[in-house]
Amino acid sequence: MIEVRDLCLNYSTREETLRVINIPHWSVEKGEQIAIFGPSGSGKSTLLHILAGVLVPSSGRVVVCDEEVSTMSEAQRDRFRARRIGYVFQNFNLLQGYCALDNVLMGMTFCSVKPDRKLARLLLEHVGIGARLRHTPSEMSLGEQQRVAIARALAKKPEVVLADEPTGSLDPRNKAQVVDLLRSMCEEQGSTLILVSHEMDIIGQFEKQVRFSDINRTGEVEVMR
Repeated sequence: MIEVRDLCLNYSTREETLRVINIPHWSVEKGEQIAIFGPSGSGKSTLLHILAGVLVPSSGRVVVCDEEVSTMSEAQRDRFRARRIGYVFQNFNLLQGYCALDNVLMGMTFCSVKPDRKLARLLLEHVGIGARLRHTPSEMSLGEQQRVAIARALAKKPEVVLADEPTGSLDPRNKAQVVDLLRSMCEEQGSTLILVSHEMDIIGQFEKQVRFSDINRTGEVEVMR
């Protein structure tokens, strides 16, 4: 499902080059649910951006859903992401002027699947927002907004779901509920799930846990003069 080989990502300044990602080899099987943990700023979110084709690596090979993302053009990566990736953001990234139902429908418009109002309603009911379909994000709690974000990410039935610190803005009770919901819905749809977090109570809900420093050989950000 996912295979990374000799993956590097460097950021260059006038004085130095910073190597943020250095992963010799890492793979994920179809349907797996993996939690990656490590301190903030260690590059976990950067890895998700590379897997989704948002960022292009400096070197190396990235294969996701049997497609080599690392060799795609920007337009090809955009289409790939729209078709095959569901992304759950820490800060939700909901459209503030649209209600919950329209946010999910808008998420469907960026993929090859025709927007399905019935499916959107069913997903929102499944995540416990059935009574809030016409409410905008400003009219919902943080926990409710995150549930809408999960429904939007899963609406196109993606093969891979990437969750970037999805509980960072939630209270402890909502954190556990949101992760349980995300995991159960990915299992139901057969989606591979990769979640990154620095919160060990969240990581503890996963059977498969990966310390980021075990796969990313920089440890801390590496400076190359």
